[in-house]
Amino acid sequence: GACEVVDGVLVLKDAAEETPDTPTTVTVKINKTDMGGTEIDGAQIKVTGEGFEQSWTSKAGETMDITVEPGEYTLTEVNAPEGYQKVTTEIKFTVDAEGKVTVTTTSVKPAGACEVVDGVLVLKDAAEEEPPSDEPETKTPKIETNASPSLIKAEPNQTIVDTVKYSGLTVGQSYALWGTLVDKATGKEIAEDYDCPLVRFVAESSSGEIAVTFTLDGTKVAGKTLVVFEQLNLSRTDELGVIERQDTVAVHEDINDAAQTVTVEKADTPNNPNPEPEDEGTTPNPDPSTPTPSDNENVVTIKIVSDEGNEVIITDENGKVVYSWTSDGSEHEVTLTPGKYTVKATDKDGNKKEDTIEIDETGKVTVNNAPVEDLTKPIPVNPAKAVQSPSSSTSTSRAAATPTSAARTTTAGTTSSTTARTADDMALPMLVIGFVAVAAIGAGAFSLRRRNQQ
Repeated sequence: GACEVVDGVLVLKDAAEETPDTPTTVTVKINKTDMGGTEIDGAQIKVTGEGFEQSWTSKAGETMDITVEPGEYTLTEVNAPEGYQKVTTEIKFTVDAEGKVTVTTTSVKPAGACEVVDGVLVLKDAAEEEPPSDEPETKTPKIETNASPSLIKAEPNQTIVDTVKYSGLTVGQSYALWGTLVDKATGKEIAEDYDCPLVRFVAESSSGEIAVTFTLDGTKVAGKTLVVFEQLNLSRTDELGVIERQDTVAVHEDINDAAQTVTVEKADTPNNPNPEPEDEGTTPNPDPSTPTPSDNENVVTIKIVSDEGNEVIITDENGKVVYSWTSDGSEHEVTLTPGKYTVKATDKDGNKKEDTIEIDETGKVTVNNAPVEDLTKPIPVNPAKAVQSPSSSTSTSRAAATPTSAARTTTAGTTSSTTARTADDMALPMLVIGFVAVAAIGAGAFSLRRRNQQ
């Protein structure tokens, strides 16, 4: 159509020159951060595509802008900064004509290492994990102890078992436990002899427990409060094979620790003509762990009365002494929290009696399972007195009437005569008593039979 005749005119036509298409380019923003989103520098990054490749090193606070044509590209982390793990996955992404970036790689290691945030392609590095140390973890050895029973008698051959719980020990190491009995009043080791064998063991695990046994004569420490101290040492011996007490690794020496405390009963002294005077009144709460009225709204105050000179001890269900005193015959008030208690009274002749007091959460009190209705009245706690039976008296009289016994006090002839008269004199009264008893029994039986018939 470049030439034609139009209305007798020859027309030559030129077409306009075509302009070649210019490819459209877009800008892609790429950022380098740690897993928390903080920008980091030092990462070597490369982006490649068809006829395109660009590399750079990241800088904190700067976003890298690259100009690309719409298409598919690959993002690679060549090297990670020091202290970070490199993203090992080659990440594929596309860019459309409007510059929108879409990540097409579905699995990235480590997880969450690449994402698009507000149009910015973000590549994230995780912190490098510290390799496990070849050196074993160092722990501080520690021991805790619990001595039982909490109350022992003032008698020979008393045993205290201290259970020691340990932790932080080195497996395979030899250790030695040293136990000491301390007088709480003085804070020093008791002067009386006691037996406590050294306990040596090899730690099969870093934590565990072991028992230390004490044997002592309770009569020598009667009335004292003892505290068990423990010391854990490395097991070392000298050239002669003697164990040396050194290299202490842990101690448990708390003079006020109730779990380490053992009370020794007071000694019974019925034949002591000059007993030492004792302070009057009640010694309350020797165990600091016993709750006070301010600690518990359900505490109950009760009155206890016992004969003068009786030793009274109140222990809780764990055997801990909560009250003890020597009675002067008057009433004593004690304040107790809900629980079960044992009240032990001992008189001057060694006679003993135990009563059980229980207090529930509502404040209800029972003594030997019988409810106490009136707490204003004192609860009596007295041992039963030993009463000589008639048969014992008869036996004694008979023994005294034998010629042998009488001969120890006077001449044989005189005593034998006296003894014979005593036996004859007793025969008739005893016969009369026998007839009276039989008659009484018969009358009672007859009366009972008549009532039954009626």
